[in-house]
Amino acid sequence: MMPDLPNMPPSPYAALYDLLIPADDELRLIHDLVPFDFITELLEDTYCHDNGRMAVHPVRMFKYLFLKAHSNLSDVDLVRRAKTDLAYKYFLDLAPEDDVINPSSLTKFRRQRMDDDELLDKLIGHTVEVAKGMGLLKGRTLIVDATHSRARYGQKPIGKAIIEEAKGLRHACYKETKNAKGRFPEKVDESDIDQLLSYALAVAETVESKMPELMAREHIRDRMNRVREF
Repeated sequence: MMPDLPNMPPSPYAALYDLLIPADDELRLIHDLVPFDFITELLEDTYCHDNGRMAVHPVRMFKYLFLKAHSNLSDVDLVRRAKTDLAYKYFLDLAPEDDVINPSSLTKFRRQRMDDDELLDKLIGHTVEVAKGMGLLKGRTLIVDATHSRARYGQKPIGKAIIEEAKGLRHACYKETKNAKGRFPEKVDESDIDQLLSYALAVAETVESKMPELMAREHIRDRMNRVREF
């Protein structure tokens, strides 16, 4: 079932938002100025209205995915950050003490509510255009993820996005240790998406199995998680 549209619940800690989130914070401005009710209208037919378990409202789920695009995070890293980032919680209409979703909920939401592969791209694209029209996203480029394939919104094809993520992970490892040289798999035909996907996952597997000490580095883990979502 679809719950009521989420609003910020009463909280004894709500004052933290005004104390710690600047009035000109980008996410705060988008939350306050950009309407998200169009999400409800577009997705309400995908929910049963009279039975079933109460679901997280689609507006909040979409906001999670917008944050994912905004910050270029994997599902796991997005949820981990949302637990402690007050700007994220404010954007999601959560009280500071509220819990966040399980990362698997994002996969389920994409599969059950976004059956059109291009729908998420269009929804985020619409939000981006509205925000840019208000001067809230000046020059920002977002990563859009509709089917666990990643592409630079409006600019970059999936193949190039895969190459850049795998390359970024490799180079991050090179900076951390000289032992990374010569350990990664050979590069593949960049015109073959399947080969690129296999290569990117092999790069991640190489880091985990042959350079496990690097997994203690947060920026390495973040890149690993993004690569594994392809």
